[in-house]
Amino acid sequence: MSAVAQLLKSSDIFAGLGEKTLETLATGMREVKFNAGKQIFSRHDPAACLYVIVEGRARLSIVSAEGRELSFRLLGRGETLGEIALLDGGRRSADATALTDVVAMSLARSVLDSLISTDPDVSRGIICFVCSRLRSTSEQLEAIALYSLESRIARFLLSAVRLRGLNLEQPEVMLTLEMTQGELGMLVGATRPRVSDAFAALESTEVIRRDGSRIFCRMPDLIAAAGGDELA
Repeated sequence: MSAVAQLLKSSDIFAGLGEKTLETLATGMREVKFNAGKQIFSRHDPAACLYVIVEGRARLSIVSAEGRELSFRLLGRGETLGEIALLDGGRRSADATALTDVVAMSLARSVLDSLISTDPDVSRGIICFVCSRLRSTSEQLEAIALYSLESRIARFLLSAVRLRGLNLEQPEVMLTLEMTQGELGMLVGATRPRVSDAFAALESTEVIRRDGSRIFCRMPDLIAAAGGDELA
């Protein structure tokens, strides 16, 4: 399997596709690069392609008329951006910005449409992906509306543990978050100083302990701080 096909296999949207289909997708993609701080696309832009990140990190956000910014997703290797407008033929629903230098593979709408019309597995994979994103967005909105900031951060850390495939039943798990407290604040609906205070509160109650960029999470306490469930 080619390197691009392997990257696609690691992505949420294309993970369930067979090797032949992945290779077909890979041959229809091209490499693009964005410097740190560069706008990848803007809200309301027409959509001609989606992107799969090879290297670097990007942020999806919305800016209000008053200049207030809401970031709702940070993306890294193997993750896709720009797929919603590509699928429904509408315009971009958010701004996408490169947080670091980004290398990505772009996939034109015509290539994806051709595969959707000939391969039912592609359609099924996209449906599952969209449903997963909807659940994730619902959980994010629920957390901001109903939970304290400490609980929102605990839920974020718990999600990070699960995304990394770590065992929630271990007494303690170590995480390294590849984002600043300001970036995390944008995701959980808080300012950087409030995020810093919330981390300090979690540390004072021994839910977590920090050593530089490493965060050691006491799993039973983290689950309790997140609301008593495992985000099942």
